[in-house]
Parts: sequence; structure tokens; C-alpha cells
Amino acid sequence: MRTILKLATLYFTAIVGLLVQPVLAASKPNVIVIYSDDQGWGDAGFNGAQDVLTPNLDKLAADGTVFEQGYVSHPYCSPSRAGLLTGRYQQRFGHENNPEFSHDENIGLPIDEKTMADEFKHAGYTTAAIGKWHLGDHQKFWPTNRGFDYWFGFSAGGMSFWGTPKKAKIATSGVLENGVPVPASKLSYLTDDFTNAGVKFIQNNKDKPFFIYLAYNAPHMPAHAPQKYLKYSEHIEDGKRAVYAAIVSGMDYGIGQIIATLKQQGLYDNTLIVFASDNGGHLHGASSAPYRGHKGMLFEGGIRVPFTISWLWKNCCWPTLQ
Repeated sequence: MRTILKLATLYFTAIVGLLVQPVLAASKPNVIVIYSDDQGWGDAGFNGAQDVLTPNLDKLAADGTVFEQGYVSHPYCSPSRAGLLTGRYQQRFGHENNPEFSHDENIGLPIDEKTMADEFKHAGYTTAAIGKWHLGDHQKFWPTNRGFDYWFGFSAGGMSFWGTPKKAKIATSGVLENGVPVPASKLSYLTDDFTNAGVKFIQNNKDKPFFIYLAYNAPHMPAHAPQKYLKYSEHIEDGKRAVYAAIVSGMDYGIGQIIATLKQQGLYDNTLIVFASDNGGHLHGASSAPYRGHKGMLFEGGIRVPFTISWLWKNCCWPTLQ
């Protein structure tokens, strides 16, 4: 088990190295890390999926590199995110479980841990966290206190795709923009809302280097998908799989919008884009095939994830990991 966790963490520590090293260059590339939620290894076209449609991810992968043996540092949500954003073993700072809501204001990613956003801000980047946070519900743990200039999303681990918390424990349990509750009337389908926030941030910050952590809650449960995305999975007979595939396709469509915006602004070639899932697929229509296991397990199916990096920067070569 220890060997597996070490190997898994090294992959995402390597990502942090890839992302931070280029900021030392004269022409700073923009960086976008896109993290899906509970998407199985077998649920991306670039890994061979034929029933789940991900044309935009497949094009992104074609422009970059597919890591067929990509691993995360933990088989479920919050510890995986802690490992990614800090570049450290989450066990080293006691973040080995999903933090359940508590009135104890000390439950969350320890505030003395530096995040990737802290490093990017230090290097002169404008930073944004969009989507699912799941690293502490109390204010001192919020993204805006962890190196991010802008935050649009929710702090908890689960959320209705219509923006309704499972349980409204506190006034800030819903979707927030820089800590201020967003009225339900301004929300639509969260996948689309997060995409739109990403598009707007790119448009507003096109003239300076930026870092975006775009953490979709798709395709995490609950199984919510609008008709406009269900049409992409009409060929799937299994009901659970069909809804799940529609949620993935909705996220893929959003990623296509992000890429289109980068191209419209002339930024695509100078933007490093990372895509990965936070852990293996869940048990409600996802697939980690051909690997054994699923979310919550240390078998391959729990920690081996779809993973690609794309960067078309013309003025430099890929940084070398030492």
C-alpha cells in the first residue's frame, strides 16, 4: 500500500513541477488545471471509451500528451485535492479523509500548507478557483484565503447540479462568489455555470498571466443531467450509464467552450492545460475498466485516472523534470 501511495503522489507532484517551472520563463504561459469528479479511467475517449462522448477532451489530448499510467494520491475526493494543490503527501499533514461539515473551525486543509495558487501568485499570476473546493467549509480555508484572487463555487464535497446543497448547514453552504452567496435565480446547471465563470475570467484577464483551477463537480452524484446533454447518450441502454455519460458530455462541452475562448483571445498556444479526474469512477454508471476497483479503493480502478496535458507553446520546450 505504501508503495502504491508513493507512486500515486509522485505523478501529481510531477504535475506541480511542470506547472511551476515554466513561470520562471520570460514569457509566462497561462495555466489551467481541470479536475473532474469521480470520472473513471475508461470514461474518456482518449482512453478508448466508445459510449461516453468526449470529443473536446479527445482533441485536447491530441494536441498534447496522454498519460496512460496517471495516478492520483488518494482514492477519494478531498485528500486527492489536497495532494494536488500542495504537491505533498496529504498524510504528512493529516488530511487523509473527506472533511465532514463541523462547527469546529479547524477542520480543513491546514492553513500553514502552501498551495499551488500561492506559488503562482508569488510568480505574478492572477489566480482563480472555480467549482468544487472540499478543503474546508469555514472562511479561513476558503480559496480566497489560500492564494486565489477569485472564487466561484462551493466549499462542500457534494452539491445538486442545480446549486442546492444536500443540507443547508450554514448560510454559506451553497454556491458562492468570493464568499458571497449567489442567488438561485442566477444559477442554471452547475456544469454550465462553472464553464461560464471560467470563460468570463479568461476574457477579463487576457492581458496578464493567469492560473485557473477549474474543479467541476461532474460527474459526481447526484445523477442530474438536462435534456440538452442527455441527447449525447441516447444510444446507451443502461439508465445509470446513460445519465452518467450525459453528465460527462456536459462537462466535455464546457471544456470545449473554455478552449474556444482561449483560441478567440489568441491564448491557446500559450496556455498549459492539465486534465485529470480526482479519483476512480463511482458505482453509479461510471467505469474504471479495464482496471479492478473503483472510487475509495487502492486497486488500479480507484487511483488510476484519465490524465492529459496539452501545451503548444512555440517559444520553448517542455521543462525537464529533475
